Amino acid sequence: MVSWASAGWSVAIILAGSGLSLGFTPWGSFPLSLLALALLFGRWRESTAVRSAWEGWCFGVGFFFAGLHWLYNSLHDHGQMPVVLALFAVVLLASFLALFFALAGWLQARLAAPGWKRVLLIAPSTWVLIEWLRGWVLTGFPWLTLGYSQVDTPLAGLAPIFGIYGMSLATGLSAAVIAGLWRPARALVPAIICVCLIWGGGWAGQNTDWVEATDAKPLKVGLIQGNFSIKEKWQPGAIDTVFRRYLNLSLQLDDHDLVIWPEAALPVYLDTLPAEYIRIVKDHPSTFVIGIHDRQRVDGRLQGFNAAWVPGRGIYRKIHLVPFGEFMPFRSLLGWFYNALVVPMSDLSPGGSDQELISSGGIPLGITICFEEIFSEDVRRLLPQASVLINISEDGWFGDSLAPFQRLQMARVRALETGRPLLRAANPGHSTAINHQGTVLAKGPVAQMGWVSTEVMPMKGITPFVRWGNWPLLIILTLLLLAGSGPGLRGRLGQA
Repeated sequence: MVSWASAGWSVAIILAGSGLSLGFTPWGSFPLSLLALALLFGRWRESTAVRSAWEGWCFGVGFFFAGLHWLYNSLHDHGQMPVVLALFAVVLLASFLALFFALAGWLQARLAAPGWKRVLLIAPSTWVLIEWLRGWVLTGFPWLTLGYSQVDTPLAGLAPIFGIYGMSLATGLSAAVIAGLWRPARALVPAIICVCLIWGGGWAGQNTDWVEATDAKPLKVGLIQGNFSIKEKWQPGAIDTVFRRYLNLSLQLDDHDLVIWPEAALPVYLDTLPAEYIRIVKDHPSTFVIGIHDRQRVDGRLQGFNAAWVPGRGIYRKIHLVPFGEFMPFRSLLGWFYNALVVPMSDLSPGGSDQELISSGGIPLGITICFEEIFSEDVRRLLPQASVLINISEDGWFGDSLAPFQRLQMARVRALETGRPLLRAANPGHSTAINHQGTVLAKGPVAQMGWVSTEVMPMKGITPFVRWGNWPLLIILTLLLLAGSGPGLRGRLGQA
């Protein structure tokens, strides 16, 4: 029988998981992230593998439900899913993602005996290892990776060196030291020194020039916000209204080098766009980047693509598609889910991975579409050729929620990792220009028609993360796990 004390701790851990989400934008209470994770690591220090897995799962349910509850807006308000089913889907997703934290809990208990090694070395290392795993299993979902909670701290200086997972490891090690304060061991003093050095290294990284400006002049950029609702934009026959609004806003930016419209700004296939529209954007003095859908016949089958069209220069077709939103996995198993969900253009094909970068005025543009921006490796493949990064997004699916703020936080880290300015054109808002140091230069309001106008400097050079990717971080994790596991590892794993 479960004791009241055990049930009370489970509830407390769920609440602590919810507290971890407060470290992310829009709240940005990064100390709460450290304290919440320290509580979990403290509980794991002496727990069995089964109890650690349970507490990891409880922590994950609280964290993912609090951080991803905005998915209800996407499913119910825009996907037309019934209320009860939409709520059930959000709870189901949170419960599934929490299994990764359960695995982290089980694994850290299996790798190390109770004591300081488990809390100071193994717990943070397994946490980050499982985060990395979450970033690619079943196409990956690295949303709310721990390191994002520290984007406004000195740990952001680690992003150009070790990427987002390096920031996560530094955050986890810091939380582990806090957990170690509750039951100090002799090893705590050197651990505190190491963490202080890590934070100092992050500060030094923030003050290091990893890249440099190209010889080109600054780009004058306009990010257009049409402020169309999902329902309004996808009404039959809406294309003329949509195009005219975007065009009228763009015509006021004739002196801009680059004008960017959001994802699927034009809700049609490119081959059905009236010739007059094509001529207008081609003849405009600015280079346009326009979100639209494209299609072509491959092996007798007509395939659709989510695309970014640069009139007169080329087209980029999205490679990393959103499960359930742009393609439908496990149709036979999840037929009930698809039958309840109404999403336009939801049976798309991925573009080829060998697409060449599109240039404007001799400046290579690294273009991603919506979901791709949250994957470090997807953005990293555009480097070092790209001098400017562009992301177009349809954030209307999120409604008035936390998601656009979380997207902005992730975009800032992509700019830091790559040492490139990043331009986000989003409908209905939060279109943002970010410099190569992760600083927001200009940001549009949400749910307002208009534009964001600014200048960005194209950059060149390679950060350590662009050069080596996640390999240095994975080597560090391996060394920490070996150091913390000790000679009894084989025996403990054999008892699993």
